[in-house]
Amino acid sequence: LSQRTLGREWKKFKPEQQTEFIDLFSKLLENVYADRILAYTHEKIEFGKETELRKGQEEVESYIITTDNKEVPLFYRMTNKSGQWRVYDVKVEGVSLVKNYRSQFREILTKESPEELIERLKQKVAEQKEKLAQG
Repeated sequence: LSQRTLGREWKKFKPEQQTEFIDLFSKLLENVYADRILAYTHEKIEFGKETELRKGQEEVESYIITTDNKEVPLFYRMTNKSGQWRVYDVKVEGVSLVKNYRSQFREILTKESPEELIERLKQKVAEQKEKLAQG
């Protein structure tokens, strides 16, 4: 997911920067979405159809059914790597997580270095951690 999010910019990162980016981006996603996921308490999840996008890639439809019976579409794009299915993108209400972050990161990387993007992510993760600690 991290590599797909950076797209062609991935190659600008040294291996140790790639590792650090993966760690920070994972923490960012966890912090951003953890509180939203935890906010769901009595909702149901219904799975819809699976659609083959191309050989070894599928899109799985799911819907969060809220307590007032609204459907929130949550689609997973998956790829089969060595016999294991792995999520490579998530679309929430039609918005691709990968495309959303890719456009933000690409814009930053036109003006700043990979080191500066990593520093921005460190700051964002620290801010989120503090915010979560405050409740």
